[in-house]
Amino acid sequence: MYLNYSHPNDKFRSELKNRDYYKVNGLEIKRKIVGHFTIEDFLARDEYYAEYLKSPYPEFEQYWLIDREVLYMMLSLIEELDQGGYDRTGFHIRNSHRHPKLNTQVQGAKYSQHMFGKAIDIGIEDIDRDGDWDQDDKSVVYEMLQDIVGNKGGSGLTRTP
Repeated sequence: MYLNYSHPNDKFRSELKNRDYYKVNGLEIKRKIVGHFTIEDFLARDEYYAEYLKSPYPEFEQYWLIDREVLYMMLSLIEELDQGGYDRTGFHIRNSHRHPKLNTQVQGAKYSQHMFGKAIDIGIEDIDRDGDWDQDDKSVVYEMLQDIVGNKGGSGLTRTP
């Protein structure tokens, strides 16, 4: 049911057919997966997810697509922040997996890496613990991600106004 809902008209079926989806039932979404983040943090935020929140019964299933390499990169970021004396919990996941239907709804890029489980958007908080959420915090994380991600993907920085 979920796969038919999230992949209407078989859009991207061939590109996604060899990916490893994880079936998540009920309260399994509360399981920590990397650092303090749970599976729930990485799930597509769509109508199906909203329905689950109303009634998280055990039979309710969702499918989660994530590339393990992306999780390893996130773990590396957490470790780098910790080793650098920064707040390892000073960021949050804005969005991660977006199935094709959701990606279309949010007007994501036609071949967004979110659809393939290869992208995570994060929001930066007070990483340096100076009391401000500012460009300095973003720069710390950006520099770390440049080293961690390297030529295996991309990382971007949105400037603070």
